[in-house]
Amino acid sequence: MNDDLLGIKGKKSPRFIYYLGDRPKLVLQSVVKNVYKRYAHMFIGIEGGKWLDEMENITARYLYGHEEYEITDSSFDGIIRLIYTRSDKLDAMLIKVELPDSIKNKLVIVTAGENGAASSQPTGGNTAGLEFTIADTAACNVKIYNNIFRISGTDDISICGTASIPMDYSVKDASLYGKSVDDLLGSNGGTYPIIAGRTVGNTDNEIYFLLTTEHSDNKYIEEFRTNAEEIFDSGINYYKSVSEAVKMNTPDPSLNACMISQMVASDASWDWPSITHGPMGWHVAFGGWRSHYGFVDAGWGDRIKINAKQFMETQNDNGRIWVYPYADDRYNMNIVLVDGLLHYWEWSGDNNFFAEEGGYDFVAGHLRFMDSSMQVPGTNLYENWLDAWNTDNKWNNGGAGSIATAYTWRAYSTMARLAAGLGKIEDSVKYQRKADMIKADMNEQLWDADIGVFGEYRERFGYGRLNTAPDLSSVYTPIDMGLTTSEQACQMLYYTDYAIPSIENQDGIWEGIDFKYSSNRLPEYYSSDGLYIQL
Repeated sequence: MNDDLLGIKGKKSPRFIYYLGDRPKLVLQSVVKNVYKRYAHMFIGIEGGKWLDEMENITARYLYGHEEYEITDSSFDGIIRLIYTRSDKLDAMLIKVELPDSIKNKLVIVTAGENGAASSQPTGGNTAGLEFTIADTAACNVKIYNNIFRISGTDDISICGTASIPMDYSVKDASLYGKSVDDLLGSNGGTYPIIAGRTVGNTDNEIYFLLTTEHSDNKYIEEFRTNAEEIFDSGINYYKSVSEAVKMNTPDPSLNACMISQMVASDASWDWPSITHGPMGWHVAFGGWRSHYGFVDAGWGDRIKINAKQFMETQNDNGRIWVYPYADDRYNMNIVLVDGLLHYWEWSGDNNFFAEEGGYDFVAGHLRFMDSSMQVPGTNLYENWLDAWNTDNKWNNGGAGSIATAYTWRAYSTMARLAAGLGKIEDSVKYQRKADMIKADMNEQLWDADIGVFGEYRERFGYGRLNTAPDLSSVYTPIDMGLTTSEQACQMLYYTDYAIPSIENQDGIWEGIDFKYSSNRLPEYYSSDGLYIQL
């Protein structure tokens, strides 16, 4: 299954995620603090025919945050068109079905509840946690009333569904799902209940369906039954606007499409009041990672500030920022949280947030922590400590590192300008002086002029050698931070051309692509030498 992300909106907890792939089989999953549960599957078929995911010709498209399918098969005349979109009104998946005349009264839509079955995040292409398991329906109770069905279980979450037309809903036996549509329809509910809805007597070519985790008394569920098209179109338009929050117009349509999908993913990384590590996998409120920069570009400044205020509340007296809003841990990724916050100031000029809402003191406290706990003695350099996306297994053993030093230099340099803008002249002078000392030490102790790179780190003990094989994150971070000269940046990028190997035969995927390993270190090992995509 190729899981296409359909955007997520709202302040609801737990977070619900709907998955679709190349074929129209829908999965509903929840995540709270990186714990994943599965609540429903939805399948569509034709009475007297096949399940739609088994049809001969299926074209799937992911467009502006919604999924579209065109389906043809020798078993019927015409084309079936499906469009799935999240709603912007309530937590729900909305489905529009366009049917040819010959089968508009033969559509079957089947929903199986799974009662919060243990699941897993779909990272690394692993979709095993999303597969339908018949046994998971056993603990579910089903109720049908007023053209609405409700599936509940021992978990607190219930699933409701309805349609824009009168449906013939009934309870069937989920153990028959693996057989034909008619075999399932011929069964009776028992140990494994599943809801089957039939469009018997329907005369409309367009039908709308809703699947939601909201309570059945939600006003939009009732309104959907009479105003489905408007609610559906509102969802389509909302996620189109999200996907176009940042627009890219290049001669490469694939690259342009990447930005559209990336904005939906960025929006889905927002789980009020947190900017999370990832929209689906690792959907947890890490303070750092690089999501913040996309929020700045999209103009989502309010989210950036709401997220930061959580960490302000728990910041230690020594300036240490917790890893999560609710707990601390071993990471120092909040070095990136601070950089994202300062990046927001550079592009917004929001002096009020820093002067009146705690932003300035928050960053100042972080710099105190960096100086007291991460600065390498006898230098103006800083130790890398789990502070970048690929540092889980990349250790510097107390040595001065280019990543932490580059981030801290930019924080001091930006705070000098921010302080000046707030009339804090003494602070401005102090911060600029420190920034200058950091930059001087970085060029003196971490720059290798022969190779043309900032080293990964310098050994603190023993021979004090400079590791002159930086990985890609240690190449682009000093450039991103503005610490390098143009000549240094050119030399470092040239280093990646000749020193870091590329994956062979990538032109067949994307013309002219040069896809690099993260470093040239051997043996290949997670985090220190692998294949990663960073957007």
